[in-house]
Amino acid sequence: MVVSVSRRDQAVLRSLLEVGVNLSVEEDRQKMLEMILREARKLTSAEAGSLYILTGGTLRFAVAQNDKLTPSTIERLFQGKELPADGESLTGFVAETGEAMNIPDSYSLPPGAPFRMNREFDSASEYRTRSVLAIPLMRPNGECVGVLQLINHIVPGGVVGEFGDDDRSAIASLASMAAVTVHNALLQDQLKEAQLDCIIRLSVAAEFCDDDTADHIRRISQSSALIAAALGENREFVERIQHASPMHDVGKIGIPDAILQKPGPFTPAEREIVQTHPQIGAD
Repeated sequence: MVVSVSRRDQAVLRSLLEVGVNLSVEEDRQKMLEMILREARKLTSAEAGSLYILTGGTLRFAVAQNDKLTPSTIERLFQGKELPADGESLTGFVAETGEAMNIPDSYSLPPGAPFRMNREFDSASEYRTRSVLAIPLMRPNGECVGVLQLINHIVPGGVVGEFGDDDRSAIASLASMAAVTVHNALLQDQLKEAQLDCIIRLSVAAEFCDDDTADHIRRISQSSALIAAALGENREFVERIQHASPMHDVGKIGIPDAILQKPGPFTPAEREIVQTHPQIGAD
């Protein structure tokens, strides 16, 4: 028995295979999300798209792509932007209800639509968002962890048309992969936050008898990460600096309190003892 597979189905299978293979070897979660969005756009002939992560009732931009805008413009418009997942916006409505939405023309919503379209991006970029396909990223337990939004379906002739039902079904599996990737990323973030909190507490404990506070330790951590990023270091290095820098004086825990709390200048012998704290910290 010969089973006929359409070209569209073949493209979907190729995309799923490519994403699946890359997800198994790619450790950079940002690159994973960019790849998923890129493949979703390819399958649906979408001119642009974005991927949001839902945390604590807030949707934050994780990835944004647009064939009509430069990378610097995209970064300027999307960097650090967040949306409330309150159901007022299209993206918030999809995240809140878990329903996919296919909007033929975002500038002509049907009467009584339970959400509104955010025009800030179009106004700031002079880009026209017309057709939109928004898919919730759902975990198997029914929890929404984000939204995949595809913008402006390009039809033959290079004009913008509507997304079809086959576009929605084509990226259903990609959306599931994205949901797993986002969920794992959120778990990793929680783990890193817990690790950093432990480091901060340990550092504060080590300096408890000194004048330094937890706020000071956190500022050291944040400032060091900002400097590393400004120097062009990669994300992994920046995170290591952020986690390591609070421990810069942890060796003080091996210095007697009588020396640390001494109000006057150190004697030469006391100074030698204080100068051993970097090695104690390293050990």
